[in-house]
Amino acid sequence: MSLLDLSLSNCRNQKVLFTVLNWGLGHAARSVPIIQQLLAQGNEVTVASDGAALQLLEQELEETVRFEVLPSLEVHYKYNNMGLNMFLQGGKLLRWYFRELKAVKSLVRKSAIDVVITDNRFGSRASGVKNVFITHQLKILAKQKVSSWMATKLNLYFVQQFDACWVPDVDGSILSGALSNKEISIPKYYIGAQSRLTVSKSHKKYDYLVLLSGPEPARTKLEESLNEVLSDSGKIIAWVRGTKVGSVLPSVNGITVFDFVDSAQLSVLCGQSEQVICRSGYSSLMDLEVVGLPALLIPTPGQPEQIYLAQQMSKRSQYDYIEESAIQTYFHKKRS
Repeated sequence: MSLLDLSLSNCRNQKVLFTVLNWGLGHAARSVPIIQQLLAQGNEVTVASDGAALQLLEQELEETVRFEVLPSLEVHYKYNNMGLNMFLQGGKLLRWYFRELKAVKSLVRKSAIDVVITDNRFGSRASGVKNVFITHQLKILAKQKVSSWMATKLNLYFVQQFDACWVPDVDGSILSGALSNKEISIPKYYIGAQSRLTVSKSHKKYDYLVLLSGPEPARTKLEESLNEVLSDSGKIIAWVRGTKVGSVLPSVNGITVFDFVDSAQLSVLCGQSEQVICRSGYSSLMDLEVVGLPALLIPTPGQPEQIYLAQQMSKRSQYDYIEESAIQTYFHKKRS
């Protein structure tokens, strides 16, 4: 029995509302296997999110669940400093939080929900039901220690409003490290690494598999930087833009571009590729662990969490880590 099975052992034949943060595609991707397990245990599941995350969930789960739309949060990275970006958008975050509390309360009443499970949406809880929060990040990292301390205190305040916290890692925090290794006042359960991918061994077709995700404008900036160095590299590349459900674009200079792929397609692409190039988001790292591919990790500028994870993973021989500003230098050295 897996760690996830144990955590869900008492959740059978109930009405579950499962909400997912739309912040890149990682939260949605790692939620898929958890939702599938809930369905396998006879639960009736309603999935709620917004934007690209909801699109991914609709494509992966299709007719197996009911879908609802939650209030959207448009967060933009104006500065390469996560704390500053969040501070400047604090009013927007607070308004979004209260809108979501109201929306979730309405959904719980309308569908007679028994359990609310959320991947990182603080406003997804309601009185009279069991509320579960999923996160790998209990400790918030920042450039200054005092900022990290304050952000962690605020984060824990919201997390501890729930009845339990599930961490997508194994006990000992092998992947998440110091991010999840923190005591909290509610029960904390490790549910194991979660990935929607499967190992798909195949004839190697691509030198690189580029996986893009995350909030704008950081996603587009990385796409432009990589395109500048890879478009004439002579390499055969599969390029997943992660922006919307769309058609496959024709191959140009050895690059085959996909706007969006489902888990089966992505598993096949991983099996056909020699190396992955991606952000060092936590869900991407869980996927890499499953498919067993070497990777070049490029943290989102201004996100200390991604920098920390990239540094931790680069201690293993199959992972390289560079800052986004070093892309030109890195690939120039690869050619020489």
